[in-house]
Amino acid sequence: MRVASGPQVGMGHAMRSRAVAQALARRGADVTLVFDEADTARLMRAGGWETFAHEEHPDWAERPWTGAWLDGFRTWAPEVAALRAAGVPIALVENRRADRDAAARVVYPCLHYRADAWDRAHPRRVLHGAPWIPLARELVQRFHPREERERDVDLAITFGGADPGRSTERVLRALGGVLGGRSERVAVVLGPHMRARRAQIERAAAGLPGAELVAVDAPPFDWLARSRAALTAVGTTLYELAYLRVPAWILANYDADGAALEHYASFGPHRALGVAAQLTDAELASALASALDAPPRVPAPVAGLGGGAERLAELLAGDPETSRTPPAETLREP
Repeated sequence: MRVASGPQVGMGHAMRSRAVAQALARRGADVTLVFDEADTARLMRAGGWETFAHEEHPDWAERPWTGAWLDGFRTWAPEVAALRAAGVPIALVENRRADRDAAARVVYPCLHYRADAWDRAHPRRVLHGAPWIPLARELVQRFHPREERERDVDLAITFGGADPGRSTERVLRALGGVLGGRSERVAVVLGPHMRARRAQIERAAAGLPGAELVAVDAPPFDWLARSRAALTAVGTTLYELAYLRVPAWILANYDADGAALEHYASFGPHRALGVAAQLTDAELASALASALDAPPRVPAPVAGLGGGAERLAELLAGDPETSRTPPAETLREP
């Protein structure tokens, strides 16, 4: 499993790949995860996985794998060429580059999927939507979407493992003015790549008497499950919150997240605040004030969400459509 990672990427790719690795391992597979950098590799290794940084094994694609999972918003052209030459079946995750032509499966593990021309031309290779979103075993085992839970945290602020746009600090400063010193309990989740910013985040939270900083290496499911609402970006956390039936306001990181914001604005279960870079501090404070004036209700369970990792593992381990590289003639289809 080759996975994009690091301070500018966050932990979303790593967490969903880890969820599929968990399900594959339960089926007896030997799983190796190759990350962009050493910090994420060390973090996952501490959880018992065989992991490497890419620089440790730059020729990983030339090894005799029985299957490959490539997860990241980039081209994997050199690796894909090596894997295809060796006849290794490829699962490509949420990627609309030319690498799709060599993939046995293209997985879009998101709620805001929209088919493009390639997807429409190759429907048998495409997996999309809630049934194919891989969620961590710890989440699915410990929590059921229909169970009633005590929700003693008013708001969880969780912008992923890295939060490269520093939305955490911006939101905290804005909330300090919006809440006016009120003592709502706010859990501020600091991802593994955010430790160096703890002092700045503490200063930004100074105007919130009820704020508590939570540094996590493991997924913060306990804190999310106890929350009445959350603030987050577009990513894996949105699906974890949807599974836990915690409504969220979305402050997106990138202009390209516009399609996701449009989906949630129309269909829920979450609400869109906008793209962080497109909002001034005053506009962000105003959007947060409006959001807090109309607290969202607990959403209904999302049909099919929760079994994605198991479904993917079943396909990757045994489906004949997945267990081979597409023949050359199909690679030239329009």
